[in-house]
Order: sequence, then C-alpha cells, then structure tokens
Amino acid sequence: MSAELSVLSFLLAVLLAAYIPIKRVRNNVANLAVVLWLVVCNLIHGINAIQWAGNVDMSSPGWCDIATRISLAFYIALPAACICMSRELESKSSQRIISKDIRSVRIRALIDILICYVLPMLYLILHYVVQSHRFDIIKGYGCFASIHPSGPALLIITLTPTLLCSISLVFSGAYPAIHDLLLSN
Repeated sequence: MSAELSVLSFLLAVLLAAYIPIKRVRNNVANLAVVLWLVVCNLIHGINAIQWAGNVDMSSPGWCDIATRISLAFYIALPAACICMSRELESKSSQRIISKDIRSVRIRALIDILICYVLPMLYLILHYVVQSHRFDIIKGYGCFASIHPSGPALLIITLTPTLLCSISLVFSGAYPAIHDLLLSN
C-alpha cells in the first residue's frame, strides 16, 4: 500500500506544481496558496509513505516534527485560502465598485497573505495547548500530529477548520441556495 501511496502522492505533487507558472495562479495569493499547500502536503505524504513502509521505527524525529506541523497547518490553510478565493469572487460578482489603484490591490494581497499563511501559523501555536506528545507514527503512513482528546482540542483543532469552511460557504454564495432548498422541503 505504501508504494502506491507514495507514487500517487508524488504524481499529484508534480501535476499540481505544473499549475504554478500559470499567470492566473501565480498572480493570485489565494490560488497560489492552495497549489503550494497541496504540493507540499503531497510531498510530505509521499516521503512518509516511503520512509515508514512496513515499520514504525523512530528514524528521523526532526522530519516528523516538521512534517506534522506543516500537515497540521494544511488543515486550516486550505479552508482559509478558500475564504480568500470566495471573498474575491464575491467582490467581483457584486455590484460594488472595486478600486484598482495600487494601494488597494496591495492591501487585498496583504489580507490574503495574512489569511492564507499567517493564520495557519497561529493555528500551530494553538496546537501546543492540546498536544499530548510530539507526534504519532502510523505504520505505512508516517508521522501525524498528536492531539489529546479533550474539550479544548475539540474547539481548537476540530471547530476552527469547520468554522472557516462555513465562512467560505457563506462567501461563496451557496448559503442562499441551501436556505432556499431547506425552505422548499
């Protein structure tokens, strides 16, 4: 299983990396964040599948520390990037006038950077509150973040990505369609 997982992970990382030079991806902070986070996480999963194929030996604890942190940041980075993309699509599809001067464009890009990259780093700091030990190693899959099952862990680790996904859903305009669907039944 680990050979197939590693091949698939590396293949997907290469396919995703092919999108980086495209102008629409390269010039948009949120689109680039989605592609970069997916590439990095696929590389991590591919390396983990090779390194821990059939064993759970503690062969590289430094790698596990880095890999678990990046993978954990991914849980919040992808919904955060979706919020930025949904926010941009909502502003473009609305009737509001969008300022195109250089200052406004820079402010929007800075907000996207804060949401796509700084917010996941803050999430990692909060993870220290709920971790029981550094990481877990699962045979054939590799390192995963350890989370102590508790109320704060539920709020910090589980509820935060769910909340970000819900915000993205509202920004994307799906909320009125869901509301109409629920009222029609």
